Amino acid sequence: MPLKLNNQQTQDIMKHFTALIFFLFFVNLSLVKGQNLVKELTLRQAHKLIELNHPKLKNAAIYADISAKEIEKLNKANLPSIALKADGKIQSHSVKLDLPPGSNLPFTIDMPLYSAKTFLESQFTIYDGGVNKAQQTISKTNLISKESQLNVTKFQLNEQVNSLFLSINLLKEKSKLFNYSLKSLEQREKQITAAVQEGVVIPGELTKIQVKEIKLLAEQANVNHQIKALLAALSALLLTDLNSDTELILPTVDISNALNTSNRPEKQYLDAQKENINANKTLIDAARKPKIGAFAQSGYGYPNPLNFLDNNTSPYALAGIKFNWAVTDWKQSSLSKEILDLKQLELQNANDAIDFTLNVEEGRFKQDIERLKNQIMSDQKIAAMQNQILTYMEVQLDEGTITSAEYLTQVNAELLAQQTILIHQTELQKTIIEFYNNRGGFNQTIQSQQK
Repeated sequence: MPLKLNNQQTQDIMKHFTALIFFLFFVNLSLVKGQNLVKELTLRQAHKLIELNHPKLKNAAIYADISAKEIEKLNKANLPSIALKADGKIQSHSVKLDLPPGSNLPFTIDMPLYSAKTFLESQFTIYDGGVNKAQQTISKTNLISKESQLNVTKFQLNEQVNSLFLSINLLKEKSKLFNYSLKSLEQREKQITAAVQEGVVIPGELTKIQVKEIKLLAEQANVNHQIKALLAALSALLLTDLNSDTELILPTVDISNALNTSNRPEKQYLDAQKENINANKTLIDAARKPKIGAFAQSGYGYPNPLNFLDNNTSPYALAGIKFNWAVTDWKQSSLSKEILDLKQLELQNANDAIDFTLNVEEGRFKQDIERLKNQIMSDQKIAAMQNQILTYMEVQLDEGTITSAEYLTQVNAELLAQQTILIHQTELQKTIIEFYNNRGGFNQTIQSQQK
């Protein structure tokens, strides 16, 4: 016998079915999102993601295409030009020669007042003084200059990534330290709870421990919130899904390689600008050289364009060579080159300024690295002693010879000592990475695939 359902039962079943569909949808969505999350990310991978995803850095391919098309256009400029032309004119007077009676001349001249012709004309440059080649060189140096400018932008973006990496890792280590302190407090809480139940310790001592736990949990929650905020900023910058479980891996860098070399993109950009100026100087020299070209013309004209004795519509053809040389430009070329020399000097001064700044910063970085190394050694000794004192006080707390307030004071001191080590270690790592980056150690230039 078939099962009969009333309206209320049918509605309940549909509600449960709809709820199940939504539940399965969100579970599937969560699984897909989880699959897209990055489990670990190195600093160099992050730099590569910046290069691939940042809108401005995508212009590298566009710049390369523009340069390739410019060079293709210049190559085609060397090919002969072919044009179909036509012109006509009417004039108030024309050449007319009437022969006197009895003249023996076999012709008369009577040019019409109007004329017209249509023709094909071709021109070909035999020698342009090197102008076309210089223009191609300028296009190539413009490409290198634009790519170098993109590298400057990429360098600045990488600095942002470096800062986020270091800040996130520091906060993660701080969060781990809170876990260490909370675990210690949890053990003490169990012991004090048992002592309170036995009447050995007053309940107020237990309350102090619990209050400290709440404070540490609140501080840890604040740190975890900062981690999420910085990860959100890094995710947006890299266009990559990251969460608190993503491991950010910093490289081990050898700063000895960075001490003697400088690979800053700003210097490469200035060098590219100098090469572009040199190419423009070459173009100025080429423009002053003689030019030789050939031309040819063939068509129909009325009257005959080449024979003024022929007043009929006639075909015609002509060809020749032309020569052009500006004997003097009143030293305009020399002045243009002098202006370019001054611009090169300006670029050299900017390059020297970068070197000067790098040399000054090198001394500061070296001093900071040495100072932090010594500081960490002292921090580790202090932390070891604070931990030893905390161990003694745990025993004293268990024996009831000290109060929980005295014990919590030492917990704070030991936690602060561990955090100090962590802070200085992170500062050392940050200083080393900044120094390496400052000298251009992470600089991987953006280059087109154009050959």
